[in-house]
Amino acid sequence: MRNYILIVVFILVFCGCKTQDNNIPQLQLNDLIGIWVNQSDSNDTLFWSDSSIKRIDTITMQPKHSYSFSIDGSTIRIKYTGEYYIGATEQTYGISLNSDKSALLIDGLHEYFPEYPGDEFIKISNQ
Repeated sequence: MRNYILIVVFILVFCGCKTQDNNIPQLQLNDLIGIWVNQSDSNDTLFWSDSSIKRIDTITMQPKHSYSFSIDGSTIRIKYTGEYYIGATEQTYGISLNSDKSALLIDGLHEYFPEYPGDEFIKISNQ
């Protein structure tokens, strides 16, 4: 009976332990602030501040979309707040940075505003 209890305790402790992947950087707001260019469409640019995201086509400088956001761990919740009314509801997407924090992936962002393809952005400036 004692061995049975030890085995159960061992399994519970083993399953309850969390390991952290040191290759994946923790997402910090300061890492996001700056200018990010869409890897699929180099005209699509995100200007991140500490409180909003501005999205601009850098060739025409139009349209000027903006979003409010909140980040919780590896997810981002965005809501359209731009100058053009669109019926986009608040959405949640996965968000991650590569190991050197130069590439940003917002998994599914292209679905939020389909005019812009791609979900991966490359940082070009810390602004």
